[in-house]
Amino acid sequence: DVKMAKPQPEIYELCLRGLGVDAAQALGREDRLNNSASAQSLGIHGLLFTTAESARATLDGQFALPALAV
Repeated sequence: DVKMAKPQPEIYELCLRGLGVDAAQALGREDRLNNSASAQSLGIHGLLFTTAESARATLDGQFALPALAV
């Protein structure tokens, strides 16, 4: 138990350290504006969404991620 929660910036910093990535290499998907703003304040690319369809459209439009073969 880390005794932290979103939108505290420390929880995002803990995740970045655990993953071994810089904030600029990370993408945070959030459904709450205050969580997205907190992640972005650290330099994490933020994606605010309210539905799966809006998240998918934003990812496809902004980041042009290749489709995964299943």
